[in-house]
Amino acid sequence: MAYLWLVDHISIKNKVWSINQSSTIGVMVTPYLPIEEAVFFLLVNCMIVFGILAVERTFAAMRLMESRVGGRGNRTKPISKDVQPQISSSTAKWTITDEILLWIKYAFLPETLLDQETVKDLEIVQNLISVHSKTFSMASMLYPQPIREDLIALYGFCRITDDIVDTASCNDEEVVKKKTNCVTLLKDYITACYATSNYAAQGVCTKDLAETITLYICEISSHPQSTAQAVLRLLSARIPRTIPMECLLELLDGHLWDLNGRVVITEDQLIKYSNQVASSVGEACLYLMSLHDLEASLCSCVQVVNNRHASFKPSADMIRHARDMGVALQLTNILRDLITDAEDLGRTYIPSPWFALLEEKHTNCSSKSSKCENISQSIDDDRLEALRNHFIASPSSSKLALKLFSGKLALMSKPFTVSAEVGIKRLPKPYRFAVKCALAMYLLIGKVVLEAEEYPRRGVVPLKDKCMLMLQCLLLG
Repeated sequence: MAYLWLVDHISIKNKVWSINQSSTIGVMVTPYLPIEEAVFFLLVNCMIVFGILAVERTFAAMRLMESRVGGRGNRTKPISKDVQPQISSSTAKWTITDEILLWIKYAFLPETLLDQETVKDLEIVQNLISVHSKTFSMASMLYPQPIREDLIALYGFCRITDDIVDTASCNDEEVVKKKTNCVTLLKDYITACYATSNYAAQGVCTKDLAETITLYICEISSHPQSTAQAVLRLLSARIPRTIPMECLLELLDGHLWDLNGRVVITEDQLIKYSNQVASSVGEACLYLMSLHDLEASLCSCVQVVNNRHASFKPSADMIRHARDMGVALQLTNILRDLITDAEDLGRTYIPSPWFALLEEKHTNCSSKSSKCENISQSIDDDRLEALRNHFIASPSSSKLALKLFSGKLALMSKPFTVSAEVGIKRLPKPYRFAVKCALAMYLLIGKVVLEAEEYPRRGVVPLKDKCMLMLQCLLLG
């Protein structure tokens, strides 16, 4: 506003244009700016701002009520990687006229008729993420609001399930049993959420499961009942319409890997585990971006409603790039949490052959020497198990191990990072910057850990460094 007044003042002063004296009352805001001009700019800007707010409010209300299972006249159905059901012949096709009428409906829909429970759920889950995952919370602010809401629903579920597995007392058999039961019930809950396309019927089918899971979450973790309920409600409402069930089940299989006490023996197993707990989320996010990119256009949005399963399935190459990014981020997480995983949870994801390398390092020999080959071959499984247990018992004192393992993890993540960067360049434009910043922030965490003089218990990147990194990503494209 002030800028427009200033430009008008300068223009009139320099006689770029002039005001007819007969059309003004002679009251001046500045020596050259008549009050009529100032009021004109004020009114026009108010109309533009309130107009934009009205449009934003319309689409926000429509997303709240229609961007869920059963939306748009029960045409929004759960999706799957394999099964691709079509709308029955008894259901009329959704048209552009139907979509525009829906816009008009929500433009005038009173606040009292909106789903206020979902609004509160989004707020609760957003607070959960901002407290427990500052890096993701900051990166998520770079996404457009429509996809950000679904990302909150997805990551809220990821956050709370991760906390279920990673809480203390992992060696307590009774606690582990409760955690396993909770994750198993979550798999049943997800299956039930995808079993019906009617939102009301879905709530009835999942009510008992949701109550039982909520009790488990409150008992196992520090999350209050309201948070657990909000996460489960958002999961059932928003996620089935955009993300295949297989992605969520794969994530929970990764959590069961931890609860079952499985040990990472080989590098292939480390990649497999990373695929389960991280690549599954990367693929889920790709589905979200593909859908929201189409929903941004009126014609393609209508097409998605009528044939959603075939409209926005990402290509095999893009899925591979998304899953590779998941592996890169997970390897960085493992690198960052080498000490905390061992001290707090009594586990490590380091493959057994790396402990053989550690034994070689202790003997100060070259990996090419015959002596080292003999040492490597002479290390049996019991010795490797002993080395693993020693590291878990006292990771902070194993400086050589921390240096070796972190370096190997960083090296291992590089090809996956390169693949992720290729995939980012092929994403829809509205999402490239946010994903690029998210990847860069996680890689910076790994860099901070590797460059630290004393291996940190948990690497943290200061806010100012994150802001500088975001600016760098913006300037370099």
